[in-house]
Amino acid sequence: MASEQVRSHLGVLEYLRDLDESQRITFIKTASPQILRVISELALNLLHSNIKVSNENLQKLKKHKNKIIKLSQRKHSTQTRRNLLSMRGGLLGTFLAAVVPSVISAIIAATQRKK
Repeated sequence: MASEQVRSHLGVLEYLRDLDESQRITFIKTASPQILRVISELALNLLHSNIKVSNENLQKLKKHKNKIIKLSQRKHSTQTRRNLLSMRGGLLGTFLAAVVPSVISAIIAATQRKK
């Protein structure tokens, strides 16, 4: 589930999750395409149920379902993804708050299995 790109950008995702909405929007407007690809990969994994999310967080994400689908599709340009993520209304904040803890726990579990 957690590709090397996701693992290498995990710190950035945690930082982004902790920013307030206006700072998050500013960050996304100047973010590298790699960061946007990582967020898109997380959206795709969420849609394919490769990321376990609590029912409470799932309910919060349902109102953003169409945006998450659009974000996960490869046919959309980096600029389209940037625009989706920089909209006011909480898609990115809600998405990161729900997904990042699950990704961290999955990475920790995978690391412990390797030992």
